[in-house]
Amino acid sequence: MPYRSVLPATVAERLDRVGDGMARGGLAGEVVEAALCALDPLPPRIIERARHEIVHRCGLQTESRRLHPVLELAAEFIPVLAPPSGHRLLRDVPGLDHLFLFHWSGRMREAALDRLHEGARSPFFFGAVAYRLNDWVWQVRAAAARCAARTFPMTEPEIVAAAAVSLLGRTDTWCRWETEESLLEDALCRADVAAALATLLRNARTGPMARILTHALRRPAMDRHLPSLAREAAMPAVRATALRSLIEGRAAWPVGFGAKWIDKSHGLTRRVRIFEERPLDRALPLEELAALGAADRAAAVRRVAAEALVRHHESLANADRLLALLLRDKSPSIRDRAEFVASARAPH
Repeated sequence: MPYRSVLPATVAERLDRVGDGMARGGLAGEVVEAALCALDPLPPRIIERARHEIVHRCGLQTESRRLHPVLELAAEFIPVLAPPSGHRLLRDVPGLDHLFLFHWSGRMREAALDRLHEGARSPFFFGAVAYRLNDWVWQVRAAAARCAARTFPMTEPEIVAAAAVSLLGRTDTWCRWETEESLLEDALCRADVAAALATLLRNARTGPMARILTHALRRPAMDRHLPSLAREAAMPAVRATALRSLIEGRAAWPVGFGAKWIDKSHGLTRRVRIFEERPLDRALPLEELAALGAADRAAAVRRVAAEALVRHHESLANADRLLALLLRDKSPSIRDRAEFVASARAPH
């Protein structure tokens, strides 16, 4: 097998039916729709790994050129004279344009993108168009930009937000796109998308949601949701990330790696993360934020409050109350920070 299967068995079976129909030249629209419905629930993060499997199972690995006009006309009336071209299949079979987003031929990917005129039907297919913005063929990138300009503004915010969970952080490594990036950025900066993404982050109980929040904070649309995330997010890492951003008054996100000198005389360096940042307004007073963190049930969040106490104990109006609370904390690392503050505040 030329690929490693990553798709569930039910999805693979429905894609195989599409491939059988393509091979016979008698592909039915309901077979394609069944395959699309099977792909809809899949997360966009598997698109790169699943692309080869979709291509091979659906029979999309061969170049599909336009037939001579005479053959095209003859095939309309006597199909046996010529197999259906990819362009004719796109025209005649509803939904096939979504599968042709993965076609091996750039001409077919371009044609499929030009046929999409409605909002994305699912996060998976929103992600499929987003990936085409970074396609290796510039004509396909141009078609994807036209498609995104048409369809992204019409896509439901819940669909864009669910796709963002997979896309945020991954697109930082894309290097082929140029102006096309702004179309995805415009979609992710929508206020309704930020609200939908905040709901996902608030309710999620598994996954790298703190990392996703860090990348989402590149965009100011997420700022207004930080207080509710700091209070109500189910995952402690999300609450800690939101609280730290509010206390520090800045959002910081990774943009790549650089080198830091260890020993210049021997030319020794180590690899370090490079961050960009932007200021953000504290929605709540610093005292209230620190008290919120100190009362949290998770040590990771209380540790953020302890770090805030270390940095701001001289200006916090409730520093004594916070110090008394954190000195009794069951976490040794938090008590260590509180003891450092106690020693710094002790009269000499």
